[in-house]
Amino acid sequence: MGTAGTATHAVAATAMVLRTGFNTTKGMLVRSILFPKPTSFKFYRDAFRFVGVLAIVALIGFIINTINLHRLGVSASRIVQRAFDLITVVIPPALPACMSIGIAFAASRLRKQSIFTISPSRINVASKVAAVCFDKTGTLTEDGLDLLGACILGKNSEHKLQELVTCVEDIPEESDNCLSVVHALATCHSLSIVDKAPVGDPLEIKMLEFSKWTIDDYDCYFASEKADSAEAKTAAAKPTLVAYRQNGFAKPEVRESADSVVGVSAARPIRKPVCVLKVFEFSSDLRRSSVVIREFDDHDGICAYVKGAPEAIKYICRPETVPANYDSVLDNFTQTGRRVIALAGKQLSRASHSDTNSVAGIERTSVESQLCFLGFLVFENRVKTETKAVLNELRSARIRMIMCTGDNALTAVSIARECHLVSAETRVFVSHFSSQPNSIRASSSGALSEKDSGIFKSSTMQLADMPKVVCWRDALGGSGIELDQLTLKPFATDPLNPMTVQSAADMARSGRYCVAITGDVFAYLFKQCPEYSSDICKHILMRGAVYARMSPEQKADLIKLLQELGYTTCFCGDGANDCAALKTADVGISLSEAEASVAAPFTSHTRNIGCVVELLKEGRCSIATSFGCFKFMALYSMIQFTSCCLLYVYNVNFSNGQYLFIDLFTILPIAVCMDRSKPYSRLVPKRPSASLTSKKVLTSLLGNVALVIAFQVALFFIAEAQPWYRKPQPEDPSDPDSVPNKCDLSTAIFLFSLFQYLFTGIVFNIGPPYREPAFRNYIYLAVVVLLIAFDMWMLLAPVKGFYSLFNLEHTTVGWRFLILGMAAANFVACYLCEKFVFPRIAMPLAKVFRLAKWLLWSIYSRARGTGIGGSGLYSPFRPAASIERGENIYQAEDTRQSTGLWSRLGYHRGRKEYKVLLDKMAGGSSWY
Repeated sequence: MGTAGTATHAVAATAMVLRTGFNTTKGMLVRSILFPKPTSFKFYRDAFRFVGVLAIVALIGFIINTINLHRLGVSASRIVQRAFDLITVVIPPALPACMSIGIAFAASRLRKQSIFTISPSRINVASKVAAVCFDKTGTLTEDGLDLLGACILGKNSEHKLQELVTCVEDIPEESDNCLSVVHALATCHSLSIVDKAPVGDPLEIKMLEFSKWTIDDYDCYFASEKADSAEAKTAAAKPTLVAYRQNGFAKPEVRESADSVVGVSAARPIRKPVCVLKVFEFSSDLRRSSVVIREFDDHDGICAYVKGAPEAIKYICRPETVPANYDSVLDNFTQTGRRVIALAGKQLSRASHSDTNSVAGIERTSVESQLCFLGFLVFENRVKTETKAVLNELRSARIRMIMCTGDNALTAVSIARECHLVSAETRVFVSHFSSQPNSIRASSSGALSEKDSGIFKSSTMQLADMPKVVCWRDALGGSGIELDQLTLKPFATDPLNPMTVQSAADMARSGRYCVAITGDVFAYLFKQCPEYSSDICKHILMRGAVYARMSPEQKADLIKLLQELGYTTCFCGDGANDCAALKTADVGISLSEAEASVAAPFTSHTRNIGCVVELLKEGRCSIATSFGCFKFMALYSMIQFTSCCLLYVYNVNFSNGQYLFIDLFTILPIAVCMDRSKPYSRLVPKRPSASLTSKKVLTSLLGNVALVIAFQVALFFIAEAQPWYRKPQPEDPSDPDSVPNKCDLSTAIFLFSLFQYLFTGIVFNIGPPYREPAFRNYIYLAVVVLLIAFDMWMLLAPVKGFYSLFNLEHTTVGWRFLILGMAAANFVACYLCEKFVFPRIAMPLAKVFRLAKWLLWSIYSRARGTGIGGSGLYSPFRPAASIERGENIYQAEDTRQSTGLWSRLGYHRGRKEYKVLLDKMAGGSSWY
């Protein structure tokens, strides 16, 4: 096995293969790239449906024109040919390509900003992101950590943690239990040597540097100095040993042992070198790592050292070794944003671990139990300079921001405040387990209203029988306010204190508070305790701003739960432990160039969260471009479909030159150039629609279709009424399949439709608030101006060569100006209706359709005998997306049939309550 230059011991071993191919971790990573999670995006689903509608339109046109052509005596072969013409006209083959061009331009702009993607379709999905989850270390904060010092136990009768020690020389040689904090600093890690330098976790490197010890591998040394020694020959049979020595001290004398050693500087009392016998790697589930060591030439003095999260270390230490001020000192450090690591150790039994072979078989549980607490290591993790500005921009866009980290809850809350993820005036309540189930105090404090008491009646019965109770306390402490466990509403712990009661009431009224959930509480509520009320869990998810001590699997679970609430989620992280969340999120952005980061749809080589804003801007620009291009292509199809149908009345068709000019020199340049528009300079609170079947989109699309059809039909009848008009006649009267090469009708419709294509492209080229104005797209502007000038020149100053090329008839000057005037009127009508009329009638139409839908449902419900809204799943005031998810924010699954929200509160009151909550969902970040 290759080790990428790492100095390792080549020892013989027998291994059993457990997994191969795609079943390995790397194989699953490759499989996730080759077969990514299907993107369930409404825009793509609606696009296929709309193509189906166009196919139906083509079928209707085929039937009508078949009847007409049969009446004219056209042969069956020519009728079939005309049918295929209509199909290619109504369903343009260039539609997928034109829509993909916009995504390609967006991906190209992202690459210029060092943002790369393996799933371009996710760019459009980024337009709907409503919640962004951030990892903390390396994402919101700097990659490196600064070790401020160690907080160790004092040698006094009080047995308390002392002031922070900032220099390793000030740490005592040994504690009262004969364990060494310096040994723990120098050995409790899993660093390796690459090119004579330690590599590994930056935190562990800082620990080693602070200890002023250096790791070294002396097997190579012994092999070179005493190649023929018995130790060198039998070294392969011994356990793998890693050597440690202090900086600036020469290598120790070669002895009759191959054990790795550590030297000591002369400035301090000489301490024996040590060697590591066994390493237990860091476990995200246990939140700790450990080592087994012994001093050089001391085969009896075997010790174990453990480092990890303070919450995890505390409960595996002997109670008498844990200082009385453990929690207070920890809170003081974490509330100021410091990262704290706890150290502990113990001496192993000399009788059972007197040699390295017995140590090799030692179990982790026996090492990491009954420990002696040694102290805290305090690290500082600075917030990146770009973080605050980015989070402020996301907040102004009403995008919900969530921190999801493996760090301490209070540290995470402090960093969240510092980087403005949580505003300064917002109160944060941290989850804790309480062993007293009678801590439900809603009834005495009045936090549970009459309305909520009915909704949560079943939940109260469930909580009474729980082995654990989750309580919510102020992160800063001392406020006298907690959150009710049923409704998450603030209440005063002392109801006799009027100031606290008033403060809790004001907080409940304003909603300026959020919660921080720890990993153990998260696992208990959402995994280990299925009987816990589902609506309480939804309230927690809605209020959660900080998720601390989260394992990689829990991060992915959080993303899934947010998606179940209807959020389109984005996750931004930098570590390998974020891979699961990056793949689960609708939009995953990795800030790491490591191998595991390729599982994320997006990877940024710029190591700050500014890429999130840029991606969201490009996503909104891309979806707006896709909508504009789709509507433009749909109108292009309907314009050409109408033209063909009008010409088929006399068995006339456009010439090949006319079709080529329309497709290659009009439609294609406009479609490609309008896709080049860049994103708007800032994010706005309103997210673009992703539904092609929304009332706003359908009103615009169908309204413009009606306008262009009306103007073409009007032109058709006006042309026939002209005194110079000649009815199209077949070139060979004896052959009904023959068509005239040119005629007045085809000339008029062709020239008029050219302006319709152009003006439609202008109307549907959406600008702010998702894209820059059209006049900033200079290539598009040049193409439009050039095409308008060319079309006007061809209309008003006919050139014989061009007219022969396109099979056009020369007409009177007045008729040409009439065509130009009708084209201008068509443009003005389409533009004014698109900007002012259609948006105003879209909402009333939506209400009419919703009311009609409700009436139909009411008739159906009465026919079934269930009454109006008897199922509790439908109301005319509930959004369709909520109905499709089959969820209700306030309702529990088991109470929908009998105690539906709408039947309890009444339709109008229910409408108001639900609308307020959905508004808060859409802009969840405004809560905190």
